[in-house]
Amino acid sequence: MKVHKAGSQITFTSIIELFSREDAKTAKLYFEKKIAFAGIFESGKVFSGRAFSYLLMIFVLVLGSQLLISCDKLPGAKIPEGKFVNYYIDLVTAQDTLGKDVPATEKILVSLDTKYSVTREQYDKTLKYYNENPEKWELFYDKVTAELQKRKLQN
Repeated sequence: MKVHKAGSQITFTSIIELFSREDAKTAKLYFEKKIAFAGIFESGKVFSGRAFSYLLMIFVLVLGSQLLISCDKLPGAKIPEGKFVNYYIDLVTAQDTLGKDVPATEKILVSLDTKYSVTREQYDKTLKYYNENPEKWELFYDKVTAELQKRKLQN
């Protein structure tokens, strides 16, 4: 007996043809249970409702993980480190010039937010991130120091 193929996949109907007519009903029940999860069901379609649900769930998980990975590009996400190094240097330099009091700092932050196209939410989230990760603060300060040295050599 020949096995008929739909493209490169063997369909359920072609599997049933391998059995005698008497065993067709038993074979159908057996294969529905045995290979439904693999994506083949009685009408010969590639995905059953259950398999489709699993594939949809996997798709949603993959899509969700991609969104989480790319969340640093969202408006409320933390400022990328390279941009924050420059932001921080400008902040400290401006505070040394204009003062560290609250009104002066507020004016400086508004100006820097505009200059670097960041929101206050991003600034706050970035500070929170570094405050919760002291080892990251240390690495960040090393990069700030290196950037200041580079700027000093250029002047």
